Amino acid sequence: MPLLSAYLGHTAPAHTYWYPQAAPELLAEAARRLCPEPGELR
Repeated sequence: MPLLSAYLGHTAPAHTYWYPQAAPELLAEAARRLCPEPGELR
């Protein structure tokens, strides 16, 4: 969660915790963008 929080520009992870509860598919997309497969462009 700290990586997602920083990526979104939040000041603390506590401000980000509602994201996975609100839309799990968006969290999965954020994780895919932060940690792409080897050789995959962002």
